[in-house]
Amino acid sequence: MGVLRVSCHRHRGHGAAQDCAERRARCAGGAAGTSLAYGVRTRHGCRMTLRVCLGATPARAGASLTHAALVTAFFVCSACNVDSLLSNGNGTHQSFAAGGSETDRVVGITQEHNKVRAATSASPPIPDLAWSEDLASVALNYAEHLSTSCALVHSGGSYGENLAFFGGQPATATEVVDLWASEKNCYTFGPFKQGDHCSSACDSAGGCGHYTQIVWRTTKVVGCGVATCASGDAEIWVCNYDPAGNFIGEVPY
Repeated sequence: MGVLRVSCHRHRGHGAAQDCAERRARCAGGAAGTSLAYGVRTRHGCRMTLRVCLGATPARAGASLTHAALVTAFFVCSACNVDSLLSNGNGTHQSFAAGGSETDRVVGITQEHNKVRAATSASPPIPDLAWSEDLASVALNYAEHLSTSCALVHSGGSYGENLAFFGGQPATATEVVDLWASEKNCYTFGPFKQGDHCSSACDSAGGCGHYTQIVWRTTKVVGCGVATCASGDAEIWVCNYDPAGNFIGEVPY
């Protein structure tokens, strides 16, 4: 059974919009690989294309991700992961307080975030995140909104946001956070997008912004939701963060 995992994060910039160079799809696992466009997002003149790289066996666009004809490994390539280029502190924003309890599929996801934060070498240590039931409602509502098309399209809201798509089998909270946190292996500390470095090994994820949002020191609460796609064979995960991280020119911790 094939399992498809895709993730997308948002970063925020100060001042003029940043140039965004298209990242070409790089399908691995065979010269005869076929690249199918999964979704396209255009915002601020920046194109994001998610591509599912299949094996030599022909497959039609929109085919079930669990179809036996698909190879067992998928590789997704982003053209650009920029969604919203906002200045720090601009616009309206409702801050969410900690409170409530995780339920159903998202149980344990705050703890998984805090494991990543605790494992980061920082002085002083990065404080734990707390769960926000109200922020989780925002995340769940947006996950349900995305489930109709099942495309990774950012909300453009005032909160930090990590998205993930899983096809083939349901994901656990641990797997979702591990997908985002795996970018740590590509990351070299520095001011976000102006002194840090993310190696090409994370190009298919669009960079290291999922990881930096998880460990962003000033973020205090997290709320997450998951929804099954209309196709029935995939799901969308959304985590929102308040205050948001990933401000260009600022260090995460």
